[in-house]
Amino acid sequence: MGFFKKRDAKTSKGAKKESTKYAQITFNEDCSHSYRSKTSKTPKKTPTKVPQEKEKKIDLAPLKKAGVPIIFIVGGPGSGKGTQCEKIVEKYGLSHLSSGDLLRDEVKSGSPRGAKLAKIMEAGQLVPLEVVLDLIKEAMLKEVAKGSKGFLIDGYPREVKQGEQFEKEIQEAATVIFFDVSDDILIERLLKRAKTSGRADDNKETIKKRLDTYKTATTPVVDYYKKKKKLHRIEAKGTVDEIFGEVTKHLDEIIKKPKAPTPTKVPGPVKKGKIDLTPLRKAGVPIIFVVGGPGSGKGTQCDKIVEKYGLSHLSSGDLLREEVKSGSPRGATLSKIMEAGQLVPLDVVLDLIKEAMLKEVAKGSKGFLIDGYPREVKQGEQFESEIQEAATVIFFDVSDDILVKRLLNRAKTSGRADDNEETIKKRLETYKTATTPVVDYYKKKRKLHRIDAKGTVDEIFAKVQEHLDDVIKKKKSVEYYKSKLNTLARSVVDMKALNKANVPIFFIVGGPGSGKGTQCEKIVSKYGLTHLSSGDLLRNEVKSGSPRGFILSYIMEAGELVPYEIVLDLLKEAIVKEVKKGSKGFLIDGYPREVKQGELFEGEIQKAKSVIFFDASNDILVQRLLNRAKTSGRADDNMETIKKRLETFANATAPVVDYYEKKNKLVRIKAEGTIEEIFAEVVKYLDGQIEKPKDSLGFETKFLDMTPLKKAALPIFFVIGGPGSGKGTQCDKMVAKYGLSHLSTGDLLREEVNSKSPRGEKLSQIMEEGKLVPMDVVFNLLKQAMLKEISSGSKGFVIDGYPRDLKQGRDFESEIEEVKSVIFFEASDDTLIQRLMKRAKTSGRADDNIETMKNSLKTFLNEAGPVIEYYEKKKKLVKIKAEGSVEEIFAEVEKQLDSQGVKALTEGLQRKAIDLSPLKAAKVPIFFIVGGPGSGKGTQCEKIVAKYGLSHLSSGDLLREEVKSGSPRGAQLNKIMEAGELVPLEIVLDLIKESILKAVNAGTKGFLIDGYPREVKQGEQFEKEIQEAKSVIFFDVSDDILIERLLNRAKTSGRVDDNLETIKKRLNTFKNATAPVIDYYEKKQKLVKIPAKGTVDEIFAVVSEHLDAAMT
Repeated sequence: MGFFKKRDAKTSKGAKKESTKYAQITFNEDCSHSYRSKTSKTPKKTPTKVPQEKEKKIDLAPLKKAGVPIIFIVGGPGSGKGTQCEKIVEKYGLSHLSSGDLLRDEVKSGSPRGAKLAKIMEAGQLVPLEVVLDLIKEAMLKEVAKGSKGFLIDGYPREVKQGEQFEKEIQEAATVIFFDVSDDILIERLLKRAKTSGRADDNKETIKKRLDTYKTATTPVVDYYKKKKKLHRIEAKGTVDEIFGEVTKHLDEIIKKPKAPTPTKVPGPVKKGKIDLTPLRKAGVPIIFVVGGPGSGKGTQCDKIVEKYGLSHLSSGDLLREEVKSGSPRGATLSKIMEAGQLVPLDVVLDLIKEAMLKEVAKGSKGFLIDGYPREVKQGEQFESEIQEAATVIFFDVSDDILVKRLLNRAKTSGRADDNEETIKKRLETYKTATTPVVDYYKKKRKLHRIDAKGTVDEIFAKVQEHLDDVIKKKKSVEYYKSKLNTLARSVVDMKALNKANVPIFFIVGGPGSGKGTQCEKIVSKYGLTHLSSGDLLRNEVKSGSPRGFILSYIMEAGELVPYEIVLDLLKEAIVKEVKKGSKGFLIDGYPREVKQGELFEGEIQKAKSVIFFDASNDILVQRLLNRAKTSGRADDNMETIKKRLETFANATAPVVDYYEKKNKLVRIKAEGTIEEIFAEVVKYLDGQIEKPKDSLGFETKFLDMTPLKKAALPIFFVIGGPGSGKGTQCDKMVAKYGLSHLSTGDLLREEVNSKSPRGEKLSQIMEEGKLVPMDVVFNLLKQAMLKEISSGSKGFVIDGYPRDLKQGRDFESEIEEVKSVIFFEASDDTLIQRLMKRAKTSGRADDNIETMKNSLKTFLNEAGPVIEYYEKKKKLVKIKAEGSVEEIFAEVEKQLDSQGVKALTEGLQRKAIDLSPLKAAKVPIFFIVGGPGSGKGTQCEKIVAKYGLSHLSSGDLLREEVKSGSPRGAQLNKIMEAGELVPLEIVLDLIKESILKAVNAGTKGFLIDGYPREVKQGEQFEKEIQEAKSVIFFDVSDDILIERLLNRAKTSGRVDDNLETIKKRLNTFKNATAPVIDYYEKKQKLVKIPAKGTVDEIFAVVSEHLDAAMT
């Protein structure tokens, strides 16, 4: 342990010694340090003087110039600040400093100062605080030189003076984050940690002392920074991710949106001047923005572009540096701005660019290449507003892996200190954060041209040329672009997959207002066909940024028709892609628009099974469209336009309808009834055309539309573990806490067998023969079960004992949905066998013998090994050490599920702000009523209510009433109670508060809270949040009398639990739960014991005696 000494006053010979202040460092478990202030008139150990290094003047100009934030972090033991610090560092790239680490590093360095510090610390003497500050300063300068984004000073300051001195000598803290959490939660967390930490100081008494010490030291710091309006209080009682969500909200303001430095006031020559850009506009040359990450090769490509196309290459950075070098008045002012680390006003940068462009235009420039620009959307917008629209934005796109590899290769010869893997990754992260909005902005504007920059320099440049030849060689006509499309090689699409699948294709035709869109949705849902639209395919191709999409964008913007061949290529590609996914057939919507389209499609792709024509009279179509106009807001939904659209449709479609009618392929559906009536006609036709699918067992299967599952976006977890791993118990607990649906393929198969259906009987035969059930049958059962659970409000799925092999897992994710993670309950063979042997004593299972157990474990490992390896590589495997108690193992499960964003059932409940001032004003008493089953407390409560006018409240009744009310809170409570989970105490208290206020407003004279509290914590929280109980009335009676009463009641009650064995268990449970409550209130002198062994009236006489005194 080392000590810091702060020398506030010197003592001269014979002078009265003044008190000396010290700051003591203690090192916490997370290597953060804490300071404890001490005052001593005569310290036992005088600090040895540290070598002269500590007094050297450290120039902090680079830190001040960097203008990065410094953040102090404060929070008690168990507040989770260590974990939050790690997450802050990971997300924001801040430098995490600890004075303890710095002292240790200095000692290890072997420097003269380090050697002296070692002696001081070994002797238990105080290290002067100035020396520590010097170490911090030096560390900060090193980090700034590496490009640090700011600093996180953890567990600092511990006293106000420390903070003042730090901010005086180094820099003001941008904020002080205080992780605030109640003592109850801190104690609970630390006691939980004690089970595994092995720390001697993790016991309740020591923990309370540590918290008292922490609060005494920290409260003045919190108050100080609160007054300075720098304190940001984070309520740290949720999950790690919930707390971090609050942290990021705050830090995003501090770090991502730093207060922009106020630009130095620029004199006249730098101010925005009026620059005539007429020569640039007359030249009509293109401007090209170039964007790409470090290592993308954009510099090399720019050189080649300049060489080939004669463009002028401009860089705002070069222009600023040249202006500074010029020695002009503007340059001198810019120099001051840049040296001060301030931002040069964008207007000034744009003026420099304008002037440079005009010079280049005068020399005959063929266009401009603006490299690494814009860095943010605002720059691009202002440039295009003031100067000229960019003709295109070239984005050199390449994966992080390749960029890192290129930069590491460069590092071998560059000599650049920042060419190491860690720094490279940070630079790439920074680049992506800054550039993504720019890329998205220009993509939406259809100006972005993405170049795949992963080949050789010449391969990449060939792609650049292909694009720039179009952009630079003047604007082309639509005919040019159509001819350009013809020069692109048509897609060679292998249609063998479609031919082999032998699935039907239907053309869908119908005028505006015919309802064909709605009918297509219903067809897809019932029959599992794939719905394709040529319009959607064209728009998606344009969005993709491909060369074909680039050319299509010009044709479509000009309002011209896209050549049939291109539409067919897109349809072919989409059809083959869907067939490979298992499509059952296709609906080609709004197609063909003319006969030639249909002929080409059927010639190159496949004959259509039929053309379904939704036919309705013009009067009905007009009526429907006018009705739609009332809510659509569409400008073309007016009578005149509607009639024109219908006329256009009729003229275009009539030849198509005639053509297919002659070919006996037209199916006319009268589309004038309700949606369901029209669909009934569609079904009549399609049922005869589409072969009903069968499973591997030969049984017909319905198409299962999994859209509800995809829309729900619920988490799915596979759960695997060997026999005896306890995964079944853990699954039950996951279901209870998180409301997940627990599915087991074994259970589903057994249910199907038990149903005695033809499929069930076939399955029974297969299973009895020891054969494997076909996977498509298992999948269908899983799909049906999942859809059923979703309709019942499932929160997600736990698929137990699945997958048993790699193919099952891959097929599930391909056909159903990706899993969130695979939870593997891992335990040693010894542990598993020990558990199974223990189970064997009571199970009566013939296979619970040592030999069979070993074989089962061997089989499990052989099957599960590849599955575990596969999901581990996919970073989806979660290993849970399944060797502790059920609760310890579930604690690890909770951590994983919480970190993956799975919400516990109780998390949807929000507390209410309830004003209890009417209760305080009423000054009515509250009595807690406690008594075992058979004590007669229910009867006594009724008599108390009748005599004294008190209100009788029961938390159980309040919960049941809230559920019955149908409120959102009641619905959530119902789920919690059905899952067997405990309702959070805070919610129970809210219900009690609301009932109390109602009764107070009705003029109640006080309250009886029946069967409450059941544990000490309930009583404490009630009295803290609501009001102190006047007394706790305990109806005390011997077990013999209670048993006698309950057995007498059994004769008429009809209650199954009124038998001797059950009664004894209930009494035992009551005593175990209630004894601490009785002891607690007895010590507080609030307990009133009522001997409850006489008649009802005799007992009530004793109750009345107490209440008469209490109510006066």
